[in-house]
Amino acid sequence: MSCNSCSNVTLPGVQGPVGPQGPAGANGTNGTNGTNGTNGTNGTDGTDGVSLINTITAPVAVSATSYSSANAIGGTPWSVPLNTLKDTGDTLRIELTVLPTFVDGGEYTNVNIEVGGQVVHLWTVSPYDLTFEQNYYANIQVDLIKTSDTTLRVEFLYSLHPQFFSDYANNLIMGGSLVGSSVFSFARSNQTITVPSLITNNTDVDIQMKVSDATYPAKLLIGKLYFFKKL
Repeated sequence: MSCNSCSNVTLPGVQGPVGPQGPAGANGTNGTNGTNGTNGTNGTDGTDGVSLINTITAPVAVSATSYSSANAIGGTPWSVPLNTLKDTGDTLRIELTVLPTFVDGGEYTNVNIEVGGQVVHLWTVSPYDLTFEQNYYANIQVDLIKTSDTTLRVEFLYSLHPQFFSDYANNLIMGGSLVGSSVFSFARSNQTITVPSLITNNTDVDIQMKVSDATYPAKLLIGKLYFFKKL
C-alpha cells in the first residue's frame, strides 16, 4: 500500500550476535627509565680528637744546678706546628713524671715549663717553678687551652708522692702512700699566658729541670705532649 503523505516510521532494531574477538594489537612502547642519581662527593677526613705531638723515648737524667734550654728533653724544645690550635677550646696537654735520687730531705728538684717563651706558673710565687724535696716524686699534668689566637688558659694538676725506696738506676719508683696527708695535690685554672705566634709560627714547649746538688740528680721518666681537638 502506498502512503505518499505518511511520515517515516522507525521500527525498534534487534541487536545481532556478538562478533568474534579481533586480533591483539601491537605491544605498547616501553617508558623511558629515570636517570640514576649522582653519588655525593666524599667529605674531608676529620681531625683526630687526640694526637701525640712528641714524647721522650727514654728517661732523661738531669744533674744541672741551673736551668738551661730544654735540659730535660734532650737539648731542644718540642715544637707545636703553626695553626695546630685552630679553634677556641683546642688544647695542648703536657704530662711529666719526675724521679729524683732518693735523699732523706735537704736536697731539691725543680721543674720549669715555658710555652712560646712564657713561663707557665706551676707555683704561686716567683720563680713559679715546681720545687720539691728529693724524697718525693712528682706527676704533673698541664693543659693549655686556646681562648684566642694569642692566649692560652692554663689548668694543671700535680701530685707529690713520698719515696720510701727507689731504684734510681733502673727507673723504678717504690713508694707513695694511701694516707691522704702524705700525697699533696694542687690544681689551678685562673692563669693565662700570651703567645703571639700560635697561628703564624711554630710554638716552642720547653721542659726544664734542675737540682740543688749535682750529686743527687733527677730523671724525667715520662714526658709527653698531646693535642686535644675540641669536640
